[in-house]
Amino acid sequence: MPKNALGIYIGEREIICTEVKLGGTIVVEKLIFSDIPEGAVSLGVITDIKSLAKILRNLLEQIEVTTDSAVTNIPPNLCGIKIIPEEPGYEKISNDQISWEMSYHMNEPQEELITSYQHAENSIILSAARKDDVIDRGRVLEDAGLFVESIQPQPVADFNLVSLISRLQSGFGAIVVHIDYPYSHVIIFDRGRFFYGVHFFTDIYALERMGETVDTARLRNDILDAVRITLGAYLKREPAFRPTGIIYIGKRLDEAFRNSLNDRLGFSEINIEKLVSRTMKIRVSTAKKPLSQLLPVVGLSLYLYYTK
Repeated sequence: MPKNALGIYIGEREIICTEVKLGGTIVVEKLIFSDIPEGAVSLGVITDIKSLAKILRNLLEQIEVTTDSAVTNIPPNLCGIKIIPEEPGYEKISNDQISWEMSYHMNEPQEELITSYQHAENSIILSAARKDDVIDRGRVLEDAGLFVESIQPQPVADFNLVSLISRLQSGFGAIVVHIDYPYSHVIIFDRGRFFYGVHFFTDIYALERMGETVDTARLRNDILDAVRITLGAYLKREPAFRPTGIIYIGKRLDEAFRNSLNDRLGFSEINIEKLVSRTMKIRVSTAKKPLSQLLPVVGLSLYLYYTK
């Protein structure tokens, strides 16, 4: 496992880069971010590799990173995720086996997919994405001088993040709502088990205008529906599941808006900042980039913490 790792989030409107020290205590040592040209990423698809690589290279130079080991994201609308029970011998699973299984899950030809897997509690997380989408994201990092350790589905990176903070509480379970543009998603963390729910389109501009006179009913209903669908599906598998609460990460939601969601769902909000302060050190300012938006990027780098 490298001593330090970079988490590189490539979004629709910005790039966020963190350098994280891996070890007994996770330390977020550096943070930098930048807007990107409009259209350089379209619904998650990279359309301007050269511009993005130039921006990323400049960001890395500004914070003087000490490693070239990097993990970047792929959004949920561009990947497929399937959880299967862990069986004897599955640690020797081949990429051909994963590709065959995921080709049916994604309705894509096997030869058009890049696949990966990760162990979770009593299960294996299978992931797949179209080769072109994965290669283009990797080229952005490589052209910026980085070594690509992994390209992680963002929901799996969120699982790795919650896995870290869950160590403080026995039997920890949570509904995790990640708000992003163009797609948000919901996952469940249940005592080390991972369950991927749904992703849904999110109007980021409505989020940014919160507090003004805007109609947020559609956004609220979309989040409520996504959580209820995800939880309902998981309860059919694990009817005894009782979440500790709900976690919001990604684009920050107004407190009053979150409270209205919690009231309708009947769950309390988990204080993510308190848990984070007890499991990792944040040595960067979160004045301009809220902790809720920083943490998913840290989750990307944690891939190396759990797999190397």
